[in-house]
Amino acid sequence: MSDLLVWVLVAFGMTASAGAMVLVNKRLTRCLDPVATNMLVRGVSVVTIAAISAPLTLLHVWSLTYEITWEAAGYVALIAVVGWFVAQTAYYHALRSGKVSVVAPLTSTNLLFTALWATALVGAALGELTVTGLLISAAGIVFIARVQRRDTVAAEGPDPQQVLVDLEPGGAAGESPVEATAVHLAEEETAPPSRWERSVPLVVLLALVSAAGWGLGPVLIQLAQESVGGTTVTMILIAQGLGFLLLVGFVTARRAPLTARPLTSGERRRMPRLVLFIGAFEGAYAIGFYLLVQNLGPVLTAMISATTPVWAIVWGAVLLRERIGLRLGVGIAVTLLGVFLATADKVM
Repeated sequence: MSDLLVWVLVAFGMTASAGAMVLVNKRLTRCLDPVATNMLVRGVSVVTIAAISAPLTLLHVWSLTYEITWEAAGYVALIAVVGWFVAQTAYYHALRSGKVSVVAPLTSTNLLFTALWATALVGAALGELTVTGLLISAAGIVFIARVQRRDTVAAEGPDPQQVLVDLEPGGAAGESPVEATAVHLAEEETAPPSRWERSVPLVVLLALVSAAGWGLGPVLIQLAQESVGGTTVTMILIAQGLGFLLLVGFVTARRAPLTARPLTSGERRRMPRLVLFIGAFEGAYAIGFYLLVQNLGPVLTAMISATTPVWAIVWGAVLLRERIGLRLGVGIAVTLLGVFLATADKVM
């Protein structure tokens, strides 16, 4: 039981870090095309996985090996297509076009999809507390999304596109240095998305597609582990590496610019650092996630991961000084209560 509690704490630590990464990813997608973002981050992630896993495996520091079966390779290939190519790209599109406070809770409904996929594909039996926690967590996530959406609409100011028009040379505000700086900041914040990308129903659809793909991931990981007898480094490398190759092929065939708009000199210097940082984090997170599925199971892993929007909101309050109101606090508490109940069902 103590080992299980340790892995639960590790899962919460990883999820808290992932919540902070939501803010970093949002900033990155303001400048880079979502598909290009996924491709570049995935490339760094593959290198990070290889760099971390090779010495640990060759020196026998951990039990993971390079063993693989054709059945397991098929499962992780599906993870590459569904999880990293489709779901992750949909996530970057949704994050670029929508609000973090709306996209993060919606994508975290992957816990519902994981429960459904696990029941359908592996015949997983869900305990009463797990089902109760599942429903409560889902209710909390939906409540967070509704509260944040309502508060966002109420707090929106003037149309940012109109601000850009007013600040153009010859416009109502002229072209002083202060106003030029305002134009630059407004362009960085609002310029990329087209009208169809700003469609709220489309953002919701993209977020749910992402959630469905991510929800299938833990179940496929479990099936691959059962085929081999545990997690192997080869599983992780195939999933991430094949996903990267699919993205490279798609970007090459599309022949579209990698950037969403012309970048300033400061952004050109900052973007490579952000890509390296996010890619390195995701590589380390991928290894940890496979270990979590092995030690906690797919449903509980997905449920703890579903607290990512809670952590994203907390980090937004700490780093961006965003105010957490009473209703939002209730949503956070409800989500954590559901996760606590599901965790208690596994521990007891």
